[in-house]
Amino acid sequence: MHPFRLGAARPAAALLVLAALAAAPLQAQDLAAVIDTSGTGSGPSAQPFGLAAEPGSGRLFVAIAGSLSSPNDAVAIVDPALDQVVGEIQVGLFPEEIAFLTDAQGRAVIGAVTNSTSGSVTLWDAATDQVLGEVPLPDPFGFGSFPFGICANETGDGFYVTTLDGSGSIHAVDATALAVDAARSLTAGFGSNGRLALVAGRLFLPGANFFKGAETGLEVLDLTTGAATEHYVVQDRLGEWAWPTAQEILPLPDGRLALGGTGFDGRIFLTDADGRLLRTLRAEGTGGDSHGLGVSEDGSLLAVCDLLGNQLVLFDLLNEVEISRVDLFALGGWREPNDALFLGGRLYVTVQAQEAVLVFENLPVPQPGNGFFGDLVLDPPDPPAGGTVHVDLQGAGPVALVAATGDQPVTVQGVDLGIGPSPVLLATGQDSLSLDLALPAFLQRGDLVWVQGVSDPLGNPRTTAPRVLAVQ
Repeated sequence: MHPFRLGAARPAAALLVLAALAAAPLQAQDLAAVIDTSGTGSGPSAQPFGLAAEPGSGRLFVAIAGSLSSPNDAVAIVDPALDQVVGEIQVGLFPEEIAFLTDAQGRAVIGAVTNSTSGSVTLWDAATDQVLGEVPLPDPFGFGSFPFGICANETGDGFYVTTLDGSGSIHAVDATALAVDAARSLTAGFGSNGRLALVAGRLFLPGANFFKGAETGLEVLDLTTGAATEHYVVQDRLGEWAWPTAQEILPLPDGRLALGGTGFDGRIFLTDADGRLLRTLRAEGTGGDSHGLGVSEDGSLLAVCDLLGNQLVLFDLLNEVEISRVDLFALGGWREPNDALFLGGRLYVTVQAQEAVLVFENLPVPQPGNGFFGDLVLDPPDPPAGGTVHVDLQGAGPVALVAATGDQPVTVQGVDLGIGPSPVLLATGQDSLSLDLALPAFLQRGDLVWVQGVSDPLGNPRTTAPRVLAVQ
C-alpha cells in the first residue's frame, strides 16, 4: 500500500519522533484438560470442527468432521463436569457448525448441524438426542453445496444455513417439515458465506467472492424490509494477502460485532450494531488467521483461533488490547485451532488436526478502563475510491487528527498511538475539529487507512479509540 499523503499534510512535529513500542506483559492461562474425541463416529479420524453449548443444559456439542480425505459423521456430546464425551449423534459427512432452537424458557428443543461433504443439515430432538432427519440442500452448480454456517431463524421454527458453493445461497430449513423452505431462502451478494449471526431481525453474513480478486467483507440483510447492505472490508491485490476470507461474525454483549477471517493479517474488525466499521484489533505474531471466535459470558474477553499459526489469542475487550497468546504447538504439539467457546468460566478450543478439545481455565481477568478520551466519528467508514469522508473529532484543549497505513501501535513523544508505524498529521484544532477529508487518488478499492485523534488537556495527551477506513 502506498504511503499515506493528503495534499499539504505535514509530519506532526510532536508526533513523529518514534519511541520504542510499548508492550505490556501478556497474561497466561492454564491448560486444564484435554477432551479426547477419538473413536467418535464411524470415520477413521475424529478431528473436531465447530462446537456449541446446548441452551438450558450446559452440555457441550462438538462437530466431529474428520479429515477432508476421510470425513467423519458424528456430533459428540460432552459433559463439561467430566471433560469427557458421554454420547454421540450420527449425522452427515464432515459436520461443521451447530445451532439450536429454544423454547420460551430458553431451553434447547432442536439441534442442527451442517454437513459439508454430504451437502445437508441433520436435525435432532434435544430431549432425546435422536435424529429427526437429514435435509439435503440444493446444489446449483452440481459440485456440492458445502454448507457451513448455521443459526436459528427469527421465528424460532427453523434455521438459516450458509454455503461455500459460490451461489450466495442462504437456505431456510424448516424444522417441522424437515425440508428447505424456498420461499424464505435468501441470496447474498457474496458467493460464499461463513459463520453468520442473526441480531434484531438482521442477518450478518461474513462472505467472499473468490472470482473477483478474493473480495471479502460483511453483508447485512434486513429480514423485515429485504434491504441488503454490503460493508466491504478487504481485497487481495498483487499477492499482498493470501485470499482473505471473512469466516465469522460474532455479536458482542455491548452491541458491537467482531469480524474475523483467514488472511486478515492478524486483524479482527470491530463494527457497530449496524455492521459499520469502527476499528481493528491486531494480534501480533500470528499466522494471519482468525478462523473461529468466542466471547466470554461477561463480554470482557475475545478468543481468536489462528488456524494456520497454531495460536490461541485473547483480547481484553474492556481495554481493546491483546492480553494473552498461547503457542499451541509449543504447548503440546496441538495444531489448527478451529473454534472457541467460553462456558462456565472456562474456554474450550477444538484443534482440527488432532482428536481433541482443549480446555483452559484461570483465564485473564481484564480490569475496566480503556483510557481512551474524546470521540472520533468517520462518515462513511467505507468510502469509494476518490471519495470524501466527514471527520468529527471531539476532545479537550489542543486536538490533532493523525492517519497511518497500518494499525501497529507506536509511542510518539510519550503518546501511545494505536496506529503506525509512520503516522502523519492531517489537521489540528481547539477542543474539536470537523472537516471533509478528500481521499487521495492513489488509494484503491481494498486499501485500509487508520485514523486517530489526540487531545492535550492540561498537558496530559490522551487519544481516542483508533478508527479504520476501508476504501470501496
